[in-house]
Amino acid sequence: MEKKPERDYQQELTDKFIARIEEALASEEKGLKWDKPFVFSPEWPRNSFTGERYRGSNVAILMTEEFADPRWITFNQMQTLSKQTKTPLKLTKGSKGGVK
Repeated sequence: MEKKPERDYQQELTDKFIARIEEALASEEKGLKWDKPFVFSPEWPRNSFTGERYRGSNVAILMTEEFADPRWITFNQMQTLSKQTKTPLKLTKGSKGGVK
């Protein structure tokens, strides 16, 4: 079985910030004023189960995902919720959830 290369999360986040800055600069060149913040949700990202606010690089990662809802759960928490509510909650491999 072929081993997947490890993801470089710091580089992915850096690339997202650079892309947003480049988009802003391109907009200004066309005479458009850029005033869109990097943060899409006015609330701090938090875990839906525990209510705990995320810290460190998780905050930057989650706040750049362009989701309006600041609540997040882990895959394992989703499985627990599925068992508790007896509702089948499944993700397609590689999918992302959320409300944009």
